[in-house]
Amino acid sequence: EIPLFVLRLFIHAVGRLWIHFGYRLLVEGLGNIPRHGGALLVCNHPSYTDPLLLQAAMRRGIRFVMYRPYYEKLWLKVPCRALRVIPIDGEDAPREMLRSLKQVRRLIQSGRLVCVFAEGGVTRTGRIEEFKRGVEVIMRGLNAPIIPVGLGGVWGAFMSFAGGRLCLRPPFRRPVSVQIGTPIAAASAAGEIRHHVCALIHAPEAGGRSQVHLKGSEPRASLPCVGHSELPVIPSSPGGADPTASSTAA
Repeated sequence: EIPLFVLRLFIHAVGRLWIHFGYRLLVEGLGNIPRHGGALLVCNHPSYTDPLLLQAAMRRGIRFVMYRPYYEKLWLKVPCRALRVIPIDGEDAPREMLRSLKQVRRLIQSGRLVCVFAEGGVTRTGRIEEFKRGVEVIMRGLNAPIIPVGLGGVWGAFMSFAGGRLCLRPPFRRPVSVQIGTPIAAASAAGEIRHHVCALIHAPEAGGRSQVHLKGSEPRASLPCVGHSELPVIPSSPGGADPTASSTAA
C-alpha cells in the first residue's frame, strides 16, 4: 500500500502540471493571505476543479471541507484521505457533525488555512447561490479572519455544469482569475460574506449577467448571484456559545 504522504505529494505534482498546461491563472490580492496564522477562505464553486485552482494560486497549503457523499465515492475516498479533506454532511448524526465542525475550528486555531465552498456544492445554474450559515458557526468566537475568494472564467470550462451537463472537454491555457479579497471579521454573516465574493468577480447580487475581463482573453460570463444546497446548514448554538462544546460529552 502506498503511504498517504507519498500519494499526497504525487497528487499535488500532477495537479500543478494539470493547472499549468490547462489554465492561465491571473491571481490578484495574494497579499491578503496571511503568511502565518489561521484563516477561513470562503469561495464560490463553479466547478469540481476549484480546489486545484485555489491551491495552485496560493503559497500556503489549504485544507478543504467536502460534502461527505462525494468524499465517500470509491474513486475519491483514497485521494481525499491523502489530501486530508474534511468531510461533512447535514445528514450526519449530531455527534459526527460536531466532530467535523470541531476539526475545522481546531485547524484554524492551530494556524492552518481552511477553505469552505459555502454555496454547498458546485453550481448547476452559473449563479452564486445563497451561502450556508455553517460558515458563521465555524467562525463563532475564533480570533481569525474570513477571506472571501472569487473564481472567474471557470463556469463553462472543464468539470462545470454549463449547458446543463458536466463539461468533460479538457482545458488548454484557459484564462481563469482568482480574486482574493480583503480579510473580513470572523463574526460576518453568511450573506455579507457572499456579498464580498460577488463583488470580487463583479457579479450582481440578484439575477442578471456580468462579465469578468481576464488579461489576454475575450470577456467571459461570470457567475451571477442566487439558490442550491449540498453542504449542511449547521444550526447555531444558543447564546453564542462554542458550538463544539457539547462534542466532548457526546
